[in-house]
Amino acid sequence: METKSTPAELSALDWSGVAVAAFFTLAGLALVPVMTPDFARMFRDFGGALPWPTQAAVDVYKAFDAWHLRLFSGAPLAVVPTFLLGGGVVATERTLRQRRLLIAGSVVASLAAFALYVVLMYLPMFSITPPDLASAGAIK
Repeated sequence: METKSTPAELSALDWSGVAVAAFFTLAGLALVPVMTPDFARMFRDFGGALPWPTQAAVDVYKAFDAWHLRLFSGAPLAVVPTFLLGGGVVATERTLRQRRLLIAGSVVASLAAFALYVVLMYLPMFSITPPDLASAGAIK
């Protein structure tokens, strides 16, 4: 049976994983309130209906009315990576193998959440049909 470990036993590679997961989680948190308004303005210029995943992402942002609450509109992207990262680093009753698996899961989850947001924002551009390209010149 493996013995319980402490965060002090994590290697440099483990801490690199923590740094990558933290960076992409924070980048996702910052990206949503900064980029969503620009994308929403651009989508209005398209004139058509947005794909439902993109519309859902814009609606989440718009659900936070006040500017200071919009800073937290990226929070749904950060939930899973944060819990996995906390379980890998902070939790006391973990073996080294469990800690490393949680950190690796946090890296994967943070990268996936970041990529998901980018894909959701660019999805309307992938769905433009040739007749719509004439109106694409009107995008500001």
